[in-house]
Amino acid sequence: MLTARQIIDCLKLQSNSVEGGYFIGTYESALKFPRANTGSAEDQERSLCSAIYYLLDPNTCSVMHRVTGDMIYNFYAGDPVEMLLLYPESYANRYEVCIFSNDCRRRRPADENYTRWDMAWI
Repeated sequence: MLTARQIIDCLKLQSNSVEGGYFIGTYESALKFPRANTGSAEDQERSLCSAIYYLLDPNTCSVMHRVTGDMIYNFYAGDPVEMLLLYPESYANRYEVCIFSNDCRRRRPADENYTRWDMAWI
């Protein structure tokens, strides 16, 4: 099995200084739509769809950040990853922990139909 360093080098992953971990974009749709007006500097157009490779190693974590679009998660290899999801106050379930691993009995898909905050760790 490849080491985390070998995967980072092979895929040319870059350190994600904002959210943690390592990533590289693999696809970005040419179709754009306006972001919701949140008052942030990011209030611009965003791609309809994009894809990335993302890696966490034992020395990194994905820090709490707001997810404002649909996300599709794929787990390829490594130790199980736990992801904490925090939902809006109006939602009955205020939080859940999803586990991504090679053991399909441990997987629980997250409901991705609203804005939420999430973070992950190994």
